[in-house]
Amino acid sequence: MRLKSSLSRAFQQQWPPASVRNKPAKGREFTFKLSDIYSTKGLSTNPEETFRQILEYISEIQQHQQQNPSASEKLAEAVEEGMVESIYGSNAIENVGGTLGITMKLCERVFAGKDLEIDHVDEKSPEYEEELLALAASSRGRDIASVIRSTKEIVQHAFAMKHLVERMVIRNEPLSEEMLKETHRILMRDSEHEECGGVYRVADEAASHGLRLETDEEYEKRVKDALRLKPDRPPPERRTKPIYFSKFIRGKSVPIYMKGLVEEYNDAIEDGERNGTIDPFDLAAWAANKFVCIHPFEDGNGRMCRLLLNATLIKFTGTCVAIGADDANERTAYIKQACLANKIFTKEDRDEVAMGKQTSHRTLGAVIFEKMTLRLQKARDRLLGR
Repeated sequence: MRLKSSLSRAFQQQWPPASVRNKPAKGREFTFKLSDIYSTKGLSTNPEETFRQILEYISEIQQHQQQNPSASEKLAEAVEEGMVESIYGSNAIENVGGTLGITMKLCERVFAGKDLEIDHVDEKSPEYEEELLALAASSRGRDIASVIRSTKEIVQHAFAMKHLVERMVIRNEPLSEEMLKETHRILMRDSEHEECGGVYRVADEAASHGLRLETDEEYEKRVKDALRLKPDRPPPERRTKPIYFSKFIRGKSVPIYMKGLVEEYNDAIEDGERNGTIDPFDLAAWAANKFVCIHPFEDGNGRMCRLLLNATLIKFTGTCVAIGADDANERTAYIKQACLANKIFTKEDRDEVAMGKQTSHRTLGAVIFEKMTLRLQKARDRLLGR
């Protein structure tokens, strides 16, 4: 099945594709609202101004689509393009996959339903040399096995995104644990973690990013403690410590938290349908943040959380965003934001803060606002031939 054709048909019915049920055809559009947690306090941007700009772009696109039958196909092309960039950026954050060029080439074939020869690599092609250089630059193996592995990472990421978008957007299915498990199973296929695909972890887990030397204060304290306990031994050497560290939900609690995530997500959409208003940007950021803070699987949680984020955005805004695609600085900033968000999430979870009052995803939401503005402007310009 060609994904672009399916999206185009969905957009012909309505763009953005999500609709308020039990209303006349002309009254099914959601009214977008800005959640209260996005005050300017503590944020480097002004979400309220950005939000107004987003609404203007959406209105312009809708008006143009009503007057031009071919607009739906162009919007579908814009979504596919955004999906490719999002896959590239998401892989880059995790130091997997390959260059944007090879990502684009492989994703286009997956989305078009074409056959792929993943295990066959032309070692004389320019793309092969390009991939070897990219792998070496990211401290990965520079051999044919590494190229094949990175190719599979891209392809399975594309299949996973196609699967989730088809179910959440085109078929308009409610989110479910089965849907997320199957998406993860597809993502992990042909990887060293394939046997863990779609299976919740049972062990406790934490993650660290980057290394730094102990500060003088940290080192002196550790030396003092060591000499107090074992005065006859020489002082310990200075250690390295992770720059960012996150500890996730206990393994035995993962099923309970995932059940809660799915229920809260669907309840938020049902509330939006009853009221006719929703903040899709906040919902996408909240879902992605909670998913990665739960960290339900042994591997692939970061990519999965961003798949959920973008499937939500496509469903409610008709487009998606690429996180991590710009450069290494953006990826480092994202990792830092995610680690800080995890600490806030842990505290708010302990304090039993209600969904509408939670703030751990607020910084991610502000990033989405900025990226969504540029993406919608690009989609509008594509329609208007600018």
